[in-house]
Amino acid sequence: MIEIPDDVEQWTYGKIVDLVNEGYDENDILEIKQDVNEDSDRFARSVCAFANTNGGTIIFGIDNNRKKPLHLNDRICGLDDSDQLKRNIIDKIKHIQPSIPIKNLIFRKTNIKLPNKRVIVILKVTPSSRKPHEWNHVFLKRLSDGNEPMDVTEVKQTILESQKNERLLTLLRQEAGLLRYLFEKSKKLLEEDKIRLTTMFLNTIPVDTVKYFMLNQSFLYPVQSTQSLMRILEVVEKMESISKKHSTTNILNGDLKKSLENHIALGLQILIPQGLKHLSELENHLDVKLIPTIETEEYDPLFDKLENPNDNLNDQTSNKS
Repeated sequence: MIEIPDDVEQWTYGKIVDLVNEGYDENDILEIKQDVNEDSDRFARSVCAFANTNGGTIIFGIDNNRKKPLHLNDRICGLDDSDQLKRNIIDKIKHIQPSIPIKNLIFRKTNIKLPNKRVIVILKVTPSSRKPHEWNHVFLKRLSDGNEPMDVTEVKQTILESQKNERLLTLLRQEAGLLRYLFEKSKKLLEEDKIRLTTMFLNTIPVDTVKYFMLNQSFLYPVQSTQSLMRILEVVEKMESISKKHSTTNILNGDLKKSLENHIALGLQILIPQGLKHLSELENHLDVKLIPTIETEEYDPLFDKLENPNDNLNDQTSNKS
């Protein structure tokens, strides 16, 4: 059985052909439509149901009427290409309340071109951060055999889950904001050639907390957000490994110590900008601002002393004299 891609960019003409040849039917995560204007109420209901449940993919440009014995090229009929095509699709669901966030409506970046010069449009609907949504005063859910009204208990439970997810998103924004602060502070220290302080700052990264939000909570967010979270986690783990190496410099002397510190600095010069880049990607995908960590600089003099412990010791010796 063909696997339905989670990422809309993985859809290709070949996968569409396989889908049709296999006789794949609509289910809890897939809807097939011949035209944008074909039963637009059903389309809006499906978008509403997908957003309220586990998300799903809608393919435009396939004649799914099994009662008609059609050739493959006739069944994959496509749509007339137009600059307004995706806008027309969005217009069909504008009466869903509350409105579905645009981040939960993901089109394939380019429509799939067919041999007949027409196109296939792929729309991925992800679980909404604002659910439950209603269409014509009915809250809908998606099942394997289509859309069904939610009962009162399901609506209440969905509201509670949505509120919980909103709180988790706030915590994620705080954690990501703290990471950005630590990355930017470490970058500044590294530019000042303060390797010891840089690794001290990186050792304060709450790796276990980061893993919790980026692994256990990733299902709450769009696919692109999950990818960014995984890349950030990879950077954090690599930086943690590099920071631990710095502790070994305490038992080294001379050129060997300097060589290891240079190696550590080079690794951090590569990883820190990558971490900042992925945090910006996450911010864009979530369509929210990361909560910044306030930099007071109150304790900078103290950290300067930590960076130069010998100077501090000399000061104490002078005072005793």
